[in-house]
Amino acid sequence: MKHTRGPWHVMSNERFISDDTGICIAEAFDRGSEIPSVSDNAHLIAAAPDLLAACKFVIYSLEAQGDGNTDMAILCWAAIKKAKGE
Repeated sequence: MKHTRGPWHVMSNERFISDDTGICIAEAFDRGSEIPSVSDNAHLIAAAPDLLAACKFVIYSLEAQGDGNTDMAILCWAAIKKAKGE
């Protein structure tokens, strides 16, 4: 999987997401007056690399303990696959 390396940050306009060098990598949108807001979407997108790393750490920890088939592991694997576009 190739993606822009994290961490990602929400820029001051609360719409654009940048990489660690300040280059814009994404823009968040909303659907008019519906909730969530553009800012909420931007913060969720910016958290993606951290959330992916957390899921990978949980899987690693569970497998090291012999608990790789728990509900938590299954949820983490599903999130990782979604992040990879699988």
